[in-house]
Amino acid sequence: PDWVVPLDSSKALAFETWAAKMVASEFASGAVISISQGKGKDRKGQETEQVTVSFPPAVASKTSRVYDYEVRAVAYLQDADYEVAVRRVLSTSFHLPPTQETKDIQTCVFALKDLVGKGPIRFIVRPTECYGNKGREIRSGLWEPATA
Repeated sequence: PDWVVPLDSSKALAFETWAAKMVASEFASGAVISISQGKGKDRKGQETEQVTVSFPPAVASKTSRVYDYEVRAVAYLQDADYEVAVRRVLSTSFHLPPTQETKDIQTCVFALKDLVGKGPIRFIVRPTECYGNKGREIRSGLWEPATA
């Protein structure tokens, strides 16, 4: 036959085999996170205060593209830091081949109520490819909510 699907113990088609071959995508040098605060609608359609974290797309590697982004809100109080919230956001190009990836700014939205009263917050974004390999993270400066 012209082709054969290996069914032996070589694990040529195993998830772990493919994951080991992939190289995670990385953000371009100088990539910056921007943060804005404003009103928006939650999943139930209710108007609420929100924080939008925006960042450029990571650059696809030769073996894979970005599947999603891990966006973490980390609070800093005195000499300790702790994770306040984590979101995973699908890349706007997750379904496209690397040659057709868009350059669209990626966004992640947090409810302001989840971040208020936690101290200064730094947002950390990390690209992940579909096998779970993670690229280097980018970090925002410290952010605090605007008061009315």
